[in-house]
Amino acid sequence: MKQRNKETLGDALSVFLLIGTLMERIKLIKTDLLISVQSVTFAVYYIEQWHELWYNIPHMQTIIKQYTAGLDEAGRGPWAGPLYAACVVIPDNVKIDGLNDSKLLTEKKREDLYQKIVDQTYFCIASVSADFISKKGLRWACKEVFRQAIEGFQKKYIDTNIDINLLQIDGRDNFDFSIPSEYIIKGDQLVSAISAASILAKVSRDREMLRLHEKYPLYGFDEHKGYGTKQHQTMLELLGPCEIHRMNYEPVKRVMQRV
Repeated sequence: MKQRNKETLGDALSVFLLIGTLMERIKLIKTDLLISVQSVTFAVYYIEQWHELWYNIPHMQTIIKQYTAGLDEAGRGPWAGPLYAACVVIPDNVKIDGLNDSKLLTEKKREDLYQKIVDQTYFCIASVSADFISKKGLRWACKEVFRQAIEGFQKKYIDTNIDINLLQIDGRDNFDFSIPSEYIIKGDQLVSAISAASILAKVSRDREMLRLHEKYPLYGFDEHKGYGTKQHQTMLELLGPCEIHRMNYEPVKRVMQRV
């Protein structure tokens, strides 16, 4: 009888140990399951957040495209008026016929191309005043107007997938910008984007000179646009310089000295 009780007690103890082991395993399974459910829940939450972020930030929906930009200026030589520059990127699928150095085109052709360039390309136009040129000098003014055009372009298209990885610039100035630059002599005749920049800068400046003509009508800015023509020389000597003349240019300085 005592032996039997011992066996029964041993069996009961074994059962309890088994039950205990099973309970521990059940707890572990529940814990693992809970962790798995929480992991899935967090994963779903973050996926939803990323999905919302992706579709609410336009430039994250597309891969950044690297482009070469063309730059050119208009108005280095004139005795009066501002200096203009433009930065232009022509998309891969766009071809604009007739692009060339703006100085080799008629006014009508420039105006026609101006509208096509504005409608079909990415661009920014910048300018510096005659007063800036008088105080800082032409070279510094050229660098500054290019810088404004480049930075203006970047700000204008900051929320798009357009990015510039190379600047192609007409001439031989060799200014130092944060973006790699390539200077091309007669680039406005050889590179489409530089030609487009040349046209935007030239047309924009000419329009501004027409506006300034209304303010200073006696100098003939509507005709010569500030360049050193005989008409301009005559009126400059007769009237003296006005506010938009470049006081550090020799023809203007000579008149100033006589006055």
